[in-house]
Amino acid sequence: MCCFSQPVRSVSRTRIFGRLTEQKSQFVAYQMKYESDHANAMILPIPVQRRAKKRSIRFIDLSSYPNFFDDLDRGFPEPQMARESRDFQIDQLGGGLKVHKVGGFDASFVPTSNHFSKLDPRFSIAKNIWDKIPAYSDYSFVVFQLRELAGEPHPMAFEFGTRMTDATFMPTVHIHDGEVHRREDFDHTMYIQNSELDLAAGDYQGHKLWDLDSGWRRSNAEAKKFIDLGRSKRMVAGDLRVHRKIMNGTFTNEDQIVSRQKLGNDSLGSVAPMIAPTSLALGGMGIGSVWFLRRREKMMSSAAITRDSGFSDD
Repeated sequence: MCCFSQPVRSVSRTRIFGRLTEQKSQFVAYQMKYESDHANAMILPIPVQRRAKKRSIRFIDLSSYPNFFDDLDRGFPEPQMARESRDFQIDQLGGGLKVHKVGGFDASFVPTSNHFSKLDPRFSIAKNIWDKIPAYSDYSFVVFQLRELAGEPHPMAFEFGTRMTDATFMPTVHIHDGEVHRREDFDHTMYIQNSELDLAAGDYQGHKLWDLDSGWRRSNAEAKKFIDLGRSKRMVAGDLRVHRKIMNGTFTNEDQIVSRQKLGNDSLGSVAPMIAPTSLALGGMGIGSVWFLRRREKMMSSAAITRDSGFSDD
């Protein structure tokens, strides 16, 4: 996602990682290249569990692992045509929350859009803008203040208690100029870990294991073969593969949701009638396929998810 508190000149090379845990939480890591004329902040809405509290979020310092996403790409070693990263040009428009020091960022957890009034206005987005995305009315937000006016800082990272316990939420809605547009330019690469997607995604060379034209590709090995698990601070499960999808072009301005089954109307409505999420359905398979998935999941359960600790106020 690229929700900036102030207008930006350009944004490119956005990369996002997501993984669910057995503790009903989700990890998110986010990195981008940007240029701004003003002090700015990256704001990420998240579907926290209802009645969010301080312990709903745990910030993770990845300052010692600035090449985290480069290492994720090592799991996809196929030759690629050179891809020029575009800088999207943006037209310029005319009581406090706890601040956490997280590597190169000052980060805050904002329980609801009403709480933005407690932040420095330079690092907030006005409530009337959030009101244009009704689903975010009961979302929480994480705010990372950017200390420089331009650059590619180390990944922002956190773990949050998620209400989407059967889906991975990838925040990709854009707000670059104080407005919510129907379509936006994307220069995004997304990465997730999901044991069920191991069976549905194409392999790292694009060969599909199932007839599912999702665009996701599976890494050529388990993550422990190409990721420094210690420096990833347990965000990455070493015994799972990584799945990657590239979105480069103009797309509907919406969040991406990867789930085992296609979400129902209630779930879709929860993200906004104006900007609905995209869901990747892993359902719709025959009885034999479902049996195989369940059997594979059971066999992999001991290795699929690392044992993650609880949340901390730090």
